[in-house]
Amino acid sequence: MFRFMIPAMAGALAMALLPGGCPARSVPVATIRLTSADTGRTIEVERWQRIRVRLSANTAAGLTWTLTELNQDVLEFQGREDARLGLSSNDELLQEENWYFRAIGLGSTPVRLLYTQGGDFTQPVNIFAITVVVVVGEE
Repeated sequence: MFRFMIPAMAGALAMALLPGGCPARSVPVATIRLTSADTGRTIEVERWQRIRVRLSANTAAGLTWTLTELNQDVLEFQGREDARLGLSSNDELLQEENWYFRAIGLGSTPVRLLYTQGGDFTQPVNIFAITVVVVVGEE
């Protein structure tokens, strides 16, 4: 009797522990890579797919990107990292911020990042805004 219950219980436990109550795809999906050139677009991704947004930054001048709009039931924010790329031809420090997301629920969400100095959201220096639509992929 217990021989059959253990595999069934293990499967149910695995399903309960994974986000959304269902397993992630066994086949890896490519990460969608976006830049400031993609602002204004609607991006369609499959559930469990990852998104990386790469944006130029100048933290030395006090400018930073801030995530201001996201439906985390649809798209999970997974983190942000800064990268120093070197010096430009006029000796300015070249930097970028990489923002990481993963599609976890079906539906759509706006993703809005504001580039501000000192956190002044009333007058952003730049805006990155897209709409992400999450659809069921090949399971």
